[in-house]
Amino acid sequence: MPTPNFEEATKAIDGLLATFEEFKTATDESIAELKSKGAVDPILEEKVGKIDSRVQDLSDQIQAAGEKTHEQILNIETAMNRSGGDQTLEQRDQEVEDVKMMNRNAIAYGRAPTVTLVEFRAYTKAFDRYMRKDDRILSIDEYKALAIGSDPDGGYWVVPEVSAAINAVIRETSPMRELASGMTIGSKSVTMVIDDGQAGVGWLGETETPSETTSPTIREKEIVAHTGYAEPRATMEMLDDANINIEEWLAAKVSDRLARQENTAFVSGTGVGQPRGFVTYASGTSYGQIQQVASGSAADFTFDGLIDIQNTLKEGYQPNATWLFKRANIANVRKLKDGNGQYLWQPNNQLGEAPLLLGRPVRHADDIAAVAANALAAAYGDFRRGYQIVDRLGIRVQRDALTSKPFVKFFTTKRVGGDVVNFEAIKLQKLST
Repeated sequence: MPTPNFEEATKAIDGLLATFEEFKTATDESIAELKSKGAVDPILEEKVGKIDSRVQDLSDQIQAAGEKTHEQILNIETAMNRSGGDQTLEQRDQEVEDVKMMNRNAIAYGRAPTVTLVEFRAYTKAFDRYMRKDDRILSIDEYKALAIGSDPDGGYWVVPEVSAAINAVIRETSPMRELASGMTIGSKSVTMVIDDGQAGVGWLGETETPSETTSPTIREKEIVAHTGYAEPRATMEMLDDANINIEEWLAAKVSDRLARQENTAFVSGTGVGQPRGFVTYASGTSYGQIQQVASGSAADFTFDGLIDIQNTLKEGYQPNATWLFKRANIANVRKLKDGNGQYLWQPNNQLGEAPLLLGRPVRHADDIAAVAANALAAAYGDFRRGYQIVDRLGIRVQRDALTSKPFVKFFTTKRVGGDVVNFEAIKLQKLST
């Protein structure tokens, strides 16, 4: 088992700090040349671009190294917990959690939560055979085992461990999954109670009679779990190969497709048959609007514009605030300086941590708009308080060996919703004067 490579991570951090100093020197040189000659030498401009790419690559490596090191440490801890049998303590605990999940699925679909550990193990084996051979040729015992995971709307629930693996990959590839609030529901929707007002208060003297104060405004907002789907295909030959882990293959194919779709929806989704993205709301400061702060330039970020958007966010949201940029937009931001000539973007020398902009972490969200006139090219806010993601219990799969011979299709669905629940917790940067 590989051990955590702290030396490699340290080298990456040292390399980032040195490369960023090189970037600052080359950028300063290009700015001076622009002021004195009115243009920048193409060779120098190309040099700055290459150094900037190296800075970005090293910054990404540091974040990835932190995640990899954490995973390796967990693997070591798991190995140390081995009890001498075929299963680790963690694996047995996982089976217990899987049984609980199967029973929660049953409750969500109006059934009695009666799945036992023995039944779950039989279901897992039957599910693998169903994926390879279809349920029409299963034995009676296998079909009975599989029936505990049948969905009244069609298909079978993906084994909870595989479902967890799919969800884990989706979370790893979606900054919104990490930043926003998330909850799992057993119904088609959830109604959120939103308190967006403040109760009136006052001072009361010793002999004074209190007067009636204003009451806070309470609103309700329904977030519906919409159906996202993926339909990976496999050949019959592949499915016949016993050495192929069909569950791992399904998890990899489905998670990638669903992750990209969800990323887009949480940012720019219409809300019709899909989650609603936070950039789709009208500009303003009232309920149902998200404030758009002008950058001061028709087609780029400015120091003043970034300061303005950060300062429009109320103090209560600042401790957990995060910047969201399209990856390509970071190159523009990295060249900006404050009034003292200090660069606004700073590398983070902590393993696994994001770089900083004006003291707050920067995350990449490629569904944010690119730099262009009037584009909403950045977001800043406390997304945990501002955006709510809801997941419907269970991922289901239907096997189709008939419509695309010689391929077998696996129609896999996952229900998810999302919407803004606190409009003042998120701000948008609009590239305009």
